[in-house]
Amino acid sequence: MKNLGLKLATWILSRLVRSSDREALIGDLAEEYARRTRAGPPHAAFGWYLRQTCASFPPLLSARLTQAMWPMTFGVALVAYLMVGGAQLLIQWAVRNMTTGAHAPLVLAILFPVILLIGYLAERLRRSAAIVLGTMLLLAIAAMTVWNTGSSPLPYRLAYLLVGPTVAFVGIAMDWRRRSAR
Repeated sequence: MKNLGLKLATWILSRLVRSSDREALIGDLAEEYARRTRAGPPHAAFGWYLRQTCASFPPLLSARLTQAMWPMTFGVALVAYLMVGGAQLLIQWAVRNMTTGAHAPLVLAILFPVILLIGYLAERLRRSAAIVLGTMLLLAIAAMTVWNTGSSPLPYRLAYLLVGPTVAFVGIAMDWRRRSAR
């Protein structure tokens, strides 16, 4: 049991440590574990090893995530996606309260510039965030179109499917133009 626990803790630790530091860290831990095993009871050395590895997991995981690009990019895109959803709800509520007739085209006309702005800001915050945002919009709208959730007419859903993600991708082009103008 202890041998399996030792191997598992070492394996997890080795996945979190950069490859350039992996051999030295694991070697130092193994040497100290062997020294403690010779000096005292094996269960005490095993407990020490588990405490050392478990205490190392949070800072190593945090360092790994801050070095990685995709978690931050996905986080910015997720916040932007939630902002698009909130903007859509707010615009639909405002238009519904202001008009009595069909409001779908007016909601689209107001929402698309808002998506453009959110996509642009997401791209400014984190490169490729607008691509992830556009992909998230495309998948969500495709799922709503396929499963026909809601009572919106098909042209309205198709406009969302085609134009919504495209507008998010335009934010990328706008940011690239701004960066190349520097």
